[in-house]
Amino acid sequence: IVATSTNCTFTTITNSGTVTGNDYVGGIVGSVDSCVMSSITNKVKITGNSIVGGLVGASENGEIKTSSSNLGTVESVNGNVGGIVGLSKTTNIYGTYSNRIINEGQVYATSNVAENIGGIIGYAVFNGGTINYCQNEGQVGRTGQNTKNVGGIIGLSETSLSNCDCYASSVYGGTYVGGIIGKITPGETLIGANTATVSDCLNGAEIKATYDYVGGIVGSAKAATISDCSSSGSVQGRNYVGGQAGEVTGISK
Repeated sequence: IVATSTNCTFTTITNSGTVTGNDYVGGIVGSVDSCVMSSITNKVKITGNSIVGGLVGASENGEIKTSSSNLGTVESVNGNVGGIVGLSKTTNIYGTYSNRIINEGQVYATSNVAENIGGIIGYAVFNGGTINYCQNEGQVGRTGQNTKNVGGIIGLSETSLSNCDCYASSVYGGTYVGGIIGKITPGETLIGANTATVSDCLNGAEIKATYDYVGGIVGSAKAATISDCSSSGSVQGRNYVGGQAGEVTGISK
């Protein structure tokens, strides 16, 4: 609907027309800065090269709020692709218990070396904002030995999340694959005593990886605390495979 926007408000908007582009591609807007969005919906396929989202390609310093959803397939070539946002920086993405942020579309990449594929967010950059009460129901992933950072909610995360669930049929990739987050890595705000937290999350998807670092909740977590999360889906991989996490370093529980 819009290529790029700053200091904006989007409310009660629906996209029903297929969107195809190169980078910064979204069902509602390609790139936003300091924008507030609520009750926005995409119903069709979104296709791009990188930084592709069902609703927004890239968002910085903004909010995506209650009752926003993506229903269409989201396809990228090289990754940084999410059912809601491809690349999120300092953006609050949150719903409520009864009105969650929801993705129902399949999210995938076509390149064998794609990275950062998530049911809600592809890549949540440091100080990624509040991520709360989101739900993914779409299949996520790309098979291939060099595919990295695939998660039912976030592919690569440098921030915290809570009350997010994955009910997809499967989440699959090469390395760093998790039912909630593929890989958590310290960003600029996660230094020393500061850690990312993953809490009150549920995964029901089957998790499959060609290679290593595979978990029902997180594939790999560095400087992270994991609490009150559960996974009921099967988990398959080669090395470093766990029902909750494939690898955890730093603080965890």
